Amino acid sequence: MDGHALIDEALREARAAMDRAYAPYSGFPVGAAVIANGQIFTGQNIENASYPVSVCAERNAVGRMIDAGERRIDGGPAPQRVRPERPGTMTAFRSGVVAVVGRPNVGKSTLVNALVGQKVAIVSEKPQTTRRGIHAIWSTEGAQVVLTDTPGYHKPRTLLGERLNELVGDAVSGVDVVLHVVDAAAGVGTGDAFVYEHRVRPTGARAICVVNKVDATFGRSEVPQLAAAGALGDYDEIVPVSARQGKGVGMLRRVILERIPEGPALYPEETITDQPLDVRLAEIVREKALAVTRQEVPHSIAVVVEELEYDDSLTKVHASLIVERESQKGIVIGRGGETLKTIGSRAREEMELLLGTKVYLDLHVKVLKEWQRDPRALERLGF
Repeated sequence: MDGHALIDEALREARAAMDRAYAPYSGFPVGAAVIANGQIFTGQNIENASYPVSVCAERNAVGRMIDAGERRIDGGPAPQRVRPERPGTMTAFRSGVVAVVGRPNVGKSTLVNALVGQKVAIVSEKPQTTRRGIHAIWSTEGAQVVLTDTPGYHKPRTLLGERLNELVGDAVSGVDVVLHVVDAAAGVGTGDAFVYEHRVRPTGARAICVVNKVDATFGRSEVPQLAAAGALGDYDEIVPVSARQGKGVGMLRRVILERIPEGPALYPEETITDQPLDVRLAEIVREKALAVTRQEVPHSIAVVVEELEYDDSLTKVHASLIVERESQKGIVIGRGGETLKTIGSRAREEMELLLGTKVYLDLHVKVLKEWQRDPRALERLGF
């Protein structure tokens, strides 16, 4: 075979290799061919949700050449690379419901905020921060995704814990996709397997494992955690992210959009959450209280907005911080009322950003004994 005929054959084989490419993220399959000692060696791109692990077509082709014992590419044109025109974007509108589940403190709420692009759910380093099923709406020109942020799934010790676990069960029923969030820094373990078996696998929905906090592995390779995540169950994809830093969030968005069905928008485009305003304001107060309390106190705090008053330039918010014991009331108030003042000042600043008005925050602390174990108290508090 003369040189031109050999190059023509290499191009044909590169096109055949392109048909065997795996490019679910870019939608851009590539085939390549190199000629060494008169032989043709082909390769195709193989993409991974973690970009550094992806392999380009040329590298595959050269790898096959090396494996065959060849060390030198024949002179002439550079390795031949073929690829199709980039496919057009999908024009049909897509919409779907995506449940975000995981054990406590793996960063579910931070991830939801990152996907939406603004703060919808409160965040804290304290486990069991999320106590309500929060719908966060992420809208694009061609799609709308309703993200359901859920409480951490755990073995409950109180009636409140049991009800929060039931809330997770309700949240995953009938969804299009489940995001199972695990913590790379703490390590993937038995708690994550418990969540998969009880709240991911039974749904039958398409599942994506999100390996969060890869920024906090402190130099340790994230690869063992990705492998451990893959061993938990049958996922469509495993995506490493740092929700706090935004790393990998764009890739996760693309993976989600590929898996939701065609359908109309479920909410108006400008909507970012369906939480009532009084609940959002109460959660802001609770977030600030969690940040300045320790030990058992954060778990015992609930917040209720008793009354809202509006005018053009001022919003008056009357709210109660609920604790379970008198000793906790003293801790939340603090010496000379300093702790309560700090909570109120921080909450008021965020409320003003949310509402676009000045805020007068009237904040009191009340005791509702053992409310986490009292069915009537839980009903009063909306659980």
